[in-house]
Amino acid sequence: MQPETGAYNIPFAIELEGLLDLDAFRKSLEAITARHEVFRTHFGSSQGTPHQIIQAPKPWDLDVTDLRDTYDAEEKVRMEVVRHATKPFALRRSPLLDVAIYRIEDQRFIVLFTLHHIIADGWSTDILLKELSLNYRSQLLGQPTNLHPLPIQYADFSIWQRNWLQGEVLENQLNYWRNKLGGEIPTLQLPTDFPRKRVQTFSGAVEIFTVPREVSMQLKSLAQSNESSNFMTLVAAFNLFLQRYSGQDDLLIGTPIANRQRPEVEGLIGLFVNTLVLRTRVRTEASFVEILQEVRETTLEAYQYQDLPFEKLVEALQPDRDMSLSPLFQVKFRLENQREQDLNLPGLKLRRLPQEMASAKLDLSVDMYETPDGFTGGFEYNTDLFKPETIRRMVEHFLNILQSI
Repeated sequence: MQPETGAYNIPFAIELEGLLDLDAFRKSLEAITARHEVFRTHFGSSQGTPHQIIQAPKPWDLDVTDLRDTYDAEEKVRMEVVRHATKPFALRRSPLLDVAIYRIEDQRFIVLFTLHHIIADGWSTDILLKELSLNYRSQLLGQPTNLHPLPIQYADFSIWQRNWLQGEVLENQLNYWRNKLGGEIPTLQLPTDFPRKRVQTFSGAVEIFTVPREVSMQLKSLAQSNESSNFMTLVAAFNLFLQRYSGQDDLLIGTPIANRQRPEVEGLIGLFVNTLVLRTRVRTEASFVEILQEVRETTLEAYQYQDLPFEKLVEALQPDRDMSLSPLFQVKFRLENQREQDLNLPGLKLRRLPQEMASAKLDLSVDMYETPDGFTGGFEYNTDLFKPETIRRMVEHFLNILQSI
């Protein structure tokens, strides 16, 4: 529908300090693309039916730019980060992975990775970095990586899922979601700074925040005493936040789930992540604990029926479609454990850099991370709807709600 967009790119960047062997790095990428078929896959169409074409492994053409003599090297890289993150992929051509290296100093490099979401998810980026590190080490030391052969490829999972998810299995999943999301589906009416455009846009930015350590610890204690997870507690707080901003009591929030319950897919790069819709009715007279109990029940039920792909759900429910909105929900909430940031390699220190968001798939997405010092997070928002100062005020109000809880 909107092919010339980078909205479904997955960009991330790493900083390397030390003596980088570019040939070993290139061979490491070649080993990963040989191991994972998704990096050698592109997509065609035959009479309106899409299909995948998997190519044989081939040498990797490494894109390296030397900025050591450039006056504003740091600013140049910042501009390149945005360009890489938003550059559209042509799905008819592989690879759907773009890697660029920028040499800032003699022993300092920034590496930009961009993957198309059709072949990967957030979990996949961690696998990619882990295997890159193992392959780079083995190239330098002349030793095998000792990575176990993959039991299946992503295409195998795709075929299995299609064959399994039909008949009684599919109907059982659909019946739950039809009941849960039956009736009129409300559109969240957050007050915006700018009128919504006729066609959904994806221009975005992010506002980072930190929950004070004491508040984080008390929220975790509250979750335990109510037999709930930290995720459920924060989702309940987010529902309360949305209710106060919108004045609505029937709220739908999207949340991603890893969807990797089977051991065969744990180490596989591919698009496994699924989206669940959590529907909560927030009564104004309800206590927070009562809201939390409803969120807990809703979440546990949703986990039991998480195998239905979100696109199948939209297809089955056939909600009224509006080109200016995403279907079923307009906001998302996610909680993850903080990723491992630092990896040491022979002669190199690797650090994953914070991602400066350049696109927003929804009106508002709150991504939170659990760290040893408490919760941190970011409000990712559509800049065609909200001003930065509005989002900063929203963040302050959300933190106030967490404090009051």
